[in-house]
Amino acid sequence: MEKKLNIYFATDNKKTYHITLAYPKDDLNKATIEAVAQKIVDTRVLNNAKHTLTAFKKATYTTREVSELQ
Repeated sequence: MEKKLNIYFATDNKKTYHITLAYPKDDLNKATIEAVAQKIVDTRVLNNAKHTLTAFKKATYTTREVSELQ
């Protein structure tokens, strides 16, 4: 099963921006993800001319199961 972590941020133009991380650890909790997201906001590493990240909104896991046809 394939698992991805999606982290959503609020932006200065009242939109949502998200990043997707493949193969996240299984034992992550909201507090851990929120702390990392706050570091991303504080360092402004993902800001550009189109958007500025202002706050953490939410985090979700996306899982996908792939079955090969026989």
